[in-house]
Amino acid sequence: MKHIGGIFIKRLNRFAALVNIDGKAETAHVPNSGRLKEILIPGNSVLLFPATNQGRKTRYTLKAVRHEGIWISIDSTAVNDIIEDALKNGRLPQFGKIKELRREAVYKGSRFDFRILEGNGRVCFLEGTLKILKKGSAAINSLLPMILHNWISRRAASMTLKRCFLTCISG
Repeated sequence: MKHIGGIFIKRLNRFAALVNIDGKAETAHVPNSGRLKEILIPGNSVLLFPATNQGRKTRYTLKAVRHEGIWISIDSTAVNDIIEDALKNGRLPQFGKIKELRREAVYKGSRFDFRILEGNGRVCFLEGTLKILKKGSAAINSLLPMILHNWISRRAASMTLKRCFLTCISG
């Protein structure tokens, strides 16, 4: 899918922004509910992708912002695709051998991003979140899969809680 360049004008609400595309103001979907006030600054260049669903309210999705010479992804929906790829390809050794990986798993009425069945028979539930940090002139997209300790009984011998941290530095 081909991207379109634009200029950020202002944030309208948590999930919408006004952008300038070829001299015309357009409302774009923002796939991140964070404030992002350090990078969503009027005048910054943005990358937009056309909506694939014709029934959507907005024609574009704002995926990245150019800030201080660095392109920063703001697409929080991509987090779980990145985590899944890393898990399937053994790039997260703290999870050991994975026998089964299930997305959008439900446990005791709560939905988790991942249910991981390890080779040793233990089950792990994992939540993925995207944190965008600005440190000096570097932008850091920090993927912090969060483990919700209160959801799973620590007494269950067949379950384990693991923590993993993925950090991608832009630029």
